[in-house]
Amino acid sequence: MPEPFDPGDTFIDIAGDAATPIEVTETFWSDLMSGRVTIEGFMMARLPVTGTSEHWERHPEGEEILYLLSGTVEVVLDEGAGENRVRLDAGRALIVPRGVWHYIDAVTASEMLFLTCGMGTEHKPVSRPIER
Repeated sequence: MPEPFDPGDTFIDIAGDAATPIEVTETFWSDLMSGRVTIEGFMMARLPVTGTSEHWERHPEGEEILYLLSGTVEVVLDEGAGENRVRLDAGRALIVPRGVWHYIDAVTASEMLFLTCGMGTEHKPVSRPIER
C-alpha cells in the first residue's frame, strides 16, 4: 500500500515510468554534487528558500519547473545577454529553459517545489552579492 511522504524529507527521482523515493540525509547535497548520488530522471523536491543562492546552476539535459508554494522570489536567469530577473509570487510557476544559468533570490522567506532534470547539472559560484 502506498504511504504518504513529505517531499521536503524524501525527494523523488522520476525516470521513465518509475518514481523512486530518495531519502534526504545530512550528506545528500554533497553526495549529489560529488556524484555519489545520481538522479536518473527528474528530481522532485520541496525546499525552503531564504536569502540568495550561493551558486548558479544549469541543467543541460532538460528544463526545470519551479512552483512557488509560499512567499516571493526572483529567479535570476543569464540567457547570454545579461541577467534577467523574473518575479514569482506564491501560486505561480516558471519553466527555466534547458541549459540556462540561473539562481534564486528570495524576496521573502518562501517555499518552492522543484521538478529538476538532474542529469548533467552544473554549478558555479555567484561571484558578487546581490544589492537591493
